[in-house]
Amino acid sequence: MRIVLVLCLLLPLSGGEESPAAHRAAATASARLGNWRSAETHQRRALDLCPNCAPEDRAALRSELATYLVLGGFPEAAAPLWKRSIAELPASSPLIATQYIGLGVALHAAGHTADARAAWQKACHVANGDKFEDAACRFNIAVLRADWSELESLLPTLLTVPGALTRATALLQTAKAAITAHQPARARLLLDQADAVIVWELSAQHPFRASVYDARAHLAEAAGDPKEAKSWRRKAQKENGAERYPRGTVSLEELKRRPQ
Repeated sequence: MRIVLVLCLLLPLSGGEESPAAHRAAATASARLGNWRSAETHQRRALDLCPNCAPEDRAALRSELATYLVLGGFPEAAAPLWKRSIAELPASSPLIATQYIGLGVALHAAGHTADARAAWQKACHVANGDKFEDAACRFNIAVLRADWSELESLLPTLLTVPGALTRATALLQTAKAAITAHQPARARLLLDQADAVIVWELSAQHPFRASVYDARAHLAEAAGDPKEAKSWRRKAQKENGAERYPRGTVSLEELKRRPQ
């Protein structure tokens, strides 16, 4: 599972049934179930209905859409959205660091590790003392190094954010680093916490649980228990193969579409 630590800021948008706020709420509801296709469709509509919104409002909408694209498996379509916001927002905007964090997520998910690191370093540079943004960019860079001690030091800050997926991802990535650092007891506890966040705040059937199962398999392998590892991998494969939550979200024409 790639790193997904994107702060989606909730800004007030106009109400009404056919409004940015209504479609944004529908996208959020779909995302809670892991239905990235539905989330993307509603979020695109929210953005289309907001042509004259303030740059900060449109940047927030793009960030959420880009996050759904990354989670749906299309980071190449997500990166241009963050790049456009970076180009449109004033250099002094408090949202700039968030856009660089998101851009790094998309680049990393697309396999461009060096470019992702550069984006996160830029985010740290422009964070201007924001506690969460500074922790998020440093956390992502630490994941690249599998620096368990650094991840542990930053984890308490990231666990204070409201986004369940962000917190579950932070726990999962720290657990994976703990496995590498030969800290099985700590890794097991972190994976239990990640799974609890997903089940209680999202859904017991949420597809993100497959990443937790994969990590549990890795932990079992490190402990020399191939039978348990195989069992967890079967559960992960079953979750990944479920038809309840479609993962493909972007057509070729949508990939060519100019970011709004």
